[in-house]
Amino acid sequence: MAGPTRIIDDTHAPLALALQALQLSGTLYCQGVMTAPWGIDVPSLDDQVGLLIITAGTAHLATATDETRLLQPGSLTLLTRGQPMQLASAPGASLTALEDLPVEPVTRRFERVFHGGGGAETRFTFALMKIEDPTTRQLFRELPESIEVNGWDALVETWLRSTVQLISEEARLMRPGSETLITRLADILVIQLIRRWLEHAGPGERGWLAALHEPGLGRALAAIHTDPATNWSLDSLASIAAMSRSAFCARFTTMLDTAPMKYVTRHRLARAREALVQTQDSLADISERYGYGSDAAFSRAFKKYYGMAPGRVRAGRQPH
Repeated sequence: MAGPTRIIDDTHAPLALALQALQLSGTLYCQGVMTAPWGIDVPSLDDQVGLLIITAGTAHLATATDETRLLQPGSLTLLTRGQPMQLASAPGASLTALEDLPVEPVTRRFERVFHGGGGAETRFTFALMKIEDPTTRQLFRELPESIEVNGWDALVETWLRSTVQLISEEARLMRPGSETLITRLADILVIQLIRRWLEHAGPGERGWLAALHEPGLGRALAAIHTDPATNWSLDSLASIAAMSRSAFCARFTTMLDTAPMKYVTRHRLARAREALVQTQDSLADISERYGYGSDAAFSRAFKKYYGMAPGRVRAGRQPH
């Protein structure tokens, strides 16, 4: 039985769907107080996103793919790949491995680091966030490796300037509750920076974001992501896209490198896998939520796709 045929309001569909997909979990927040000369060697952090905010002084940031950049007070840098980086008072400064820095825990997820040779002071806030959702991973694969904004630039939106100023003030004073405010504001800044980039950057020629910007494909993708339990068919998705079945299938495959129904299956099973790992929901509830009529049908599809039964994933032996 085919799913319902609907037309979805696509006025803001690409941006809304991309932002709704964002699921990040803050794992560590750090306030750094560095005195020149200093340098930090940060290793690769798989499936993690880093937000670096320079609240006072300056720093030089180097990654494998970019030239060394001078970061001024108020600069925000979102590192979307968890790539290795070096942060230092000057190019060529001696580096200390991140794990070897002296740490002062404040709470379970917030810490302070004091390091350096006693010279000019630099303060920064660094937030590390784990990507929790398969659609979020898909979105981050299409973002640039880093998004950088000068939060105190006169051309930057007022909300961003005021947020950076508030983080800087809280980091300077560290009053009771400052760590809570800083962590909450850092989470908001990540979403706002991505939204700002999506609003200002044009879509590429192919890929998920480019497909979202095509009215027909955008409506179909919004339907798949909004209602994964619906019994979607090629006919119902083509109707939502207001395209013929053959034209929809060809365009979808060209833009996303996979056929529409394979995309539906992949999305459902990826969401179901996250539910198995992150929740205690029953197999029956997960099966129904993601469009499978029975536990047996879900288990067969899951094992075919991932090569192991859902129970093994829940037990911690997750597929790679």
